Amino acid sequence: MSFPRNKWARGGAALLAAAGLLYAYSQYRAFMAPPASRLAAGAYYPEMPPDALHHYLRLPLDHFAPGGGTYTGFYILSPGFKPGAPTALVITDGQQELVSVTPDMAWFAGRLGAQQYALLAGRGNTPTLFPELYGPGGAVDYRAAMNLYGAALAQRYMGKYGANVQRALLESTGGLDLARANGIRFSKNLYELDPGQAELFAGVKSGRTALAFMLFKLAQENRDSAPVRQAILKAKTGFYPPGTWEYFKRLFSPVYNWRLIKLIISAPAELAVRVRMYELLSADLKTYRGENAADVNLMCEWAGALLTDFQAAESSGRINVTAPAIDRAAFKGEVLVFSGTKDHVFTQRMGRLVAGSYGRSAFASFEDIHRLGRYPEYYRTFRQAFFSGGLSSPELKKCFADERQLNR
Repeated sequence: MSFPRNKWARGGAALLAAAGLLYAYSQYRAFMAPPASRLAAGAYYPEMPPDALHHYLRLPLDHFAPGGGTYTGFYILSPGFKPGAPTALVITDGQQELVSVTPDMAWFAGRLGAQQYALLAGRGNTPTLFPELYGPGGAVDYRAAMNLYGAALAQRYMGKYGANVQRALLESTGGLDLARANGIRFSKNLYELDPGQAELFAGVKSGRTALAFMLFKLAQENRDSAPVRQAILKAKTGFYPPGTWEYFKRLFSPVYNWRLIKLIISAPAELAVRVRMYELLSADLKTYRGENAADVNLMCEWAGALLTDFQAAESSGRINVTAPAIDRAAFKGEVLVFSGTKDHVFTQRMGRLVAGSYGRSAFASFEDIHRLGRYPEYYRTFRQAFFSGGLSSPELKKCFADERQLNR
């Protein structure tokens, strides 16, 4: 029996489509499954064999209970690393997940230039995951997660191991303890970024979470996105129909799609990201309402919807989140704080509070967003001048005098 060629073609296409769906489903199941094991002692990841620049070491699972077992961590040294030379210890935010077995070394080189550095792998960031944090059916042990995946913040490191640090550069950051002590939110309210947008957002009655995430991502990626955010908000509130195109264009983009991003961040591999977020936002989420323009906070809007399981765990007494006590005044080294005026996460006030809490410090302000990408060469020169010569060096004073630095 013979079949027309077009039937064979349709059958082959159907088989390929079915195979593709099965593969996608298997990948989804694997992504959503809790980790089954972690790297054994003496083993290494195939993508990163140990050599002069890639090192493995055994570390305590719980630093407060050293006898409770260990895991295999790793660190990566910059190309051309010379033992004994001054080294920058790069502690990145765990939410960015910048350090992996195949990190983008060009990204770090573009920011640090000739300064040699060491990258620390963060526990809880792929591939360093802990299967001990999951029970039957993949249930999360929230108490253990908050303990074992607790953030290793640069400021906490400086507070504990300050004798080993000569200079510290803190970029686009804040202080949870400082926020609470001064009665302010950890993250920036929309009104402080753009009062007009805050007024529009306060009038949104439905779909607020997805809209807040979209606006947050726009602010994160482009310092000139204010007109787009304005158009989207007007379209959503029904005042400016032509802005509908800007809204729907991003609504169906994976980068801005709240439902997709929520699914990804809810995966077991992203548990450390959610731990980090809840550490920082738990206090704000307890009191957040967002009922008027001055109170609207985009991060609280979408993070509150993402972290409902952590909020339930704290309400039931399984976890208790407190601000870390950091004795910044005891740090004897020099501190330089970078802050962007258009930073959608932290206010300039927060940056100044951080800088002012250290004895030997300086605050640098730029008309830029959270990721500080407007003047890459200038920033790189600024960083190198600080690391090589410190706060009193002529090179650093020249950087401060530059018109791109606003705190003159």
